[in-house]
Amino acid sequence: MKLECPFWYCCAAVVLWAGSAAATDFPVLQQQIDDIRQRHGVSAAAVILVEDKTTRLAHYSGVTDWAQRRPVSEDTYFRVGSVTKAFTGLALLRAEQQGVLRLDQPLRELLPDLPFENPYAGTDPVRVGHLLEHSAGWYDMSKPEFDHNDPVGLKDALAIAPQSRISHWPPGWHSSYSNIGPGVASYALERQTGQPFGAYMDRHVFEPLGMASATLLPTDSVKARLAAGYDRDGRTPIPYWHIVYPASGAMNVRPKDMARFLQMLVNRGALDGRAVFSSAQIRRLENPRHTLAARTGLEFGYGLGNYHALYRGHVLHGHGGDADGYLAHYEYSLASKRGYFAVINAFNHQPLREIRRVLRDWLVDGLEKPAPPPAIRLPEGRLANLAGNYRRASKRFPYPGWEQEGLEVRADGFRLLTRQSGGRWLPLLPVTERQFRRPDDPVATAAFVKLADGRVVLQGRMGNFIRSAALEFSP
Repeated sequence: MKLECPFWYCCAAVVLWAGSAAATDFPVLQQQIDDIRQRHGVSAAAVILVEDKTTRLAHYSGVTDWAQRRPVSEDTYFRVGSVTKAFTGLALLRAEQQGVLRLDQPLRELLPDLPFENPYAGTDPVRVGHLLEHSAGWYDMSKPEFDHNDPVGLKDALAIAPQSRISHWPPGWHSSYSNIGPGVASYALERQTGQPFGAYMDRHVFEPLGMASATLLPTDSVKARLAAGYDRDGRTPIPYWHIVYPASGAMNVRPKDMARFLQMLVNRGALDGRAVFSSAQIRRLENPRHTLAARTGLEFGYGLGNYHALYRGHVLHGHGGDADGYLAHYEYSLASKRGYFAVINAFNHQPLREIRRVLRDWLVDGLEKPAPPPAIRLPEGRLANLAGNYRRASKRFPYPGWEQEGLEVRADGFRLLTRQSGGRWLPLLPVTERQFRRPDDPVATAAFVKLADGRVVLQGRMGNFIRSAALEFSP
């Protein structure tokens, strides 16, 4: 259903042209975004574009709610769900800088009384960094945790389902998404500093970034300016969700303030001529360090609330966010120094996907496709030693038999071929002894690792898989 309304009523925008941005037809881009919004029956959308140190576009479209039909403006708040995790990553990096804790510190040192189970603690303790990289070996939140909708402190939140905190594989091996990790990390920070995590975030992340509107707390003032959240149909209201672990997805913000965050990222921690975060901290935010693949030097993966993505042969960084009634995403290109933030107030992924496609095109517009790392020729027999039947090694939401999901790997000349669940065979080209890429990937995106007992692990964009048969394999 297309929702008709006067352009002056539904849309507002601030557009700034300078430098290379002059070639972009922003009015056309805005119309594309609003056409998508209206076609899918979404009441409200906002898009922010930055390039280097400048906001190129601040676009607000639609009405905040169908009942009162208030126009969306720069003062409208949205919920951004798991986009919050990037800011939690920055908070933990700040705490490490202050000597409050270390990302490589065992969790048990910080929270000796927290119930969690790790059968591998003797050799592989859960560390703070694992909680943010989703490599603690934990499944995602249980149903009682997802369903909980009463504001509680972190201590009470962690008492809801302590049985969820079990390491099902050795911590630091596989990245498998879990909203529990950032919640526990925020509690460790709270205990070390003696102040609520939300207050620490305000003081040490939002304030230095100049994000005056950003908050984890749903105050009456924020709620009064919050766009209503709707279900997939764009019409059925969804009540405000007090996510039990605010560090994983409770952030409310005016989209215009996200420009500050994006400018800081594309300028490697600098904002307004000063270093808000160091370039090393931003690299750590972006790049994993704890997984088996990361230990081979593979940077492609999930960092601290920030992950790599590929689009038209280019590497992008960012994170998405699903909150009940809202979908958001931010992404940026280091090559173009451009970034976007987009949010809608309906739990319908299709319109956001279509908007993101338009914005991703803008991110990489004018960039030359980077040359991929050259494929190498490995010694004879090396690829054959990696072939075999692999099984899935991790799962976000478990169900009976998930461990039997398979991946076939076979040698094919000087490359490997992989196939999942009877699908197409896809090539993997060796870049180093242990790192591989797909033919069109501009960087290495997968790695093979030999375990001490002879098993072989494959990690990459396809997921985490392990081969039980111990064939000859030189590390």
